[in-house]
Amino acid sequence: MEAKTAILWSSVDVFFRRGLQFGFSIILARLLVPEDFGVIAILSLFIHVATVFVDAGLSAALIQKQDTTHTDESSAFWFNLGMAIVMMLALCGMAPTIARFYDMPDLAPLTMALALNILASAAGSIHATLLVKRLDFKPQMKAGVIATLISGFAGTALALAGYGAWALVGQTLAATITSSLLFWIFNPWRPAFTCRWSSLKTLLDFGGYVLAAHLLDTVYNRLYALFIGKLYGVRDVGFYSRADSTQQLPTGLISEIVSRVVFPIFSASSHTPAILQSSARLSVQATMLVTCPVMLGLWAVAEHFVVVIFGPIWQPAVPILEILCIAGLFYPLHVINLNIIKAMGYAKLFLRIEIFKKSMCGILLVIGSYYGIAGVAYSIVAANIISFFINTHYSGKFLGYGAAQQLLDTMPSLVASLLMAAAVTWSSDFIGLSLAMEFPLLVVIGILSYGIASLLPGLNRWKDLYHAIQR
Repeated sequence: MEAKTAILWSSVDVFFRRGLQFGFSIILARLLVPEDFGVIAILSLFIHVATVFVDAGLSAALIQKQDTTHTDESSAFWFNLGMAIVMMLALCGMAPTIARFYDMPDLAPLTMALALNILASAAGSIHATLLVKRLDFKPQMKAGVIATLISGFAGTALALAGYGAWALVGQTLAATITSSLLFWIFNPWRPAFTCRWSSLKTLLDFGGYVLAAHLLDTVYNRLYALFIGKLYGVRDVGFYSRADSTQQLPTGLISEIVSRVVFPIFSASSHTPAILQSSARLSVQATMLVTCPVMLGLWAVAEHFVVVIFGPIWQPAVPILEILCIAGLFYPLHVINLNIIKAMGYAKLFLRIEIFKKSMCGILLVIGSYYGIAGVAYSIVAANIISFFINTHYSGKFLGYGAAQQLLDTMPSLVASLLMAAAVTWSSDFIGLSLAMEFPLLVVIGILSYGIASLLPGLNRWKDLYHAIQR
């Protein structure tokens, strides 16, 4: 499938799915309380770690390896399923300990229920991986939209019935079970009843390093819930989680589209550095052309966005969101540069980089946690900046496309976005209306000011990007 078609369907999938998820999150934020979201944020650390173990990096290995056989794919499927059962049972056994650690008895049954999500996810993971490898995102779009609708209505119904945090558990389970079932329907691939160690060993030689790196990344990204929950309480976890999920809406959307498309494309051109460099540069320019105005625009209207969309009860999440928006500027670059290293087959280096980065970032997180949830947010900003320079060091070494070149390609979008953010902030001070009345006006001002700023000499990248894509 052509890269342009893949980008189109991947974008449609992610936009529709995340848009629907955001719509349901608004409904649930107004039906539930911050503590309910805080509970799920705490448990997500354990669930996501278990899920990484289940995959064991085999999905990335199947995509990176261009000549996989049906036996390789089937072996990966049965390995994932077996690991899912082991991790599900292990998590159920740990449930009482987790509940005692936080002194919250209700965490035990919630943990056991969410453990089922691990098995449900493993059942469809290889089907989804093979679709990504073929750059066939249309079936994923259909599965994602249907699963999001079903799970959203399920979560809303449970919330209206007064089930609290269980509404979020029900939503999660419904989404995963439905999507896995639909992957089996939309993807004709079926596993053979074979699981060969020779196939697994070949995949794990690459995937094992990716597993360790993804495990570090997952633990670090979810560790805030552990520290905030233990030091400050589940309510503060809820506020931080709301700010984080709001910031992740645009950055996660952009990064997911980029990651799903660029890794297969980068892998296919990994033996041709000139083509890979050209693809990487185009990815950076296109990604930051969207990321910069979205992140700085959200920063400028953070209070309006949170209070108007989610309700006044979420006001304490505003300063955290403002800080995390700065961190979000660097995240798509983090994704692109790591995909370059993975696509070129440097699995050991990928792991070493992640160990070094996460050690430094983990120290920052521990220090930041003693200064409240704002301290945690600032540690994320510092970590993302450090990660950017570490990642780009190797992109520069292997492709001649390092930090200086990437910042230079980002600068026009960043300058135009800063001018837009300044215009929105000044307008907010000048207008002086209620938050609800100001919000749509500021959005329009932001769009117009960014459009005008992008036309200034030296800042217009839209035309250059269009011609590059056409080539």
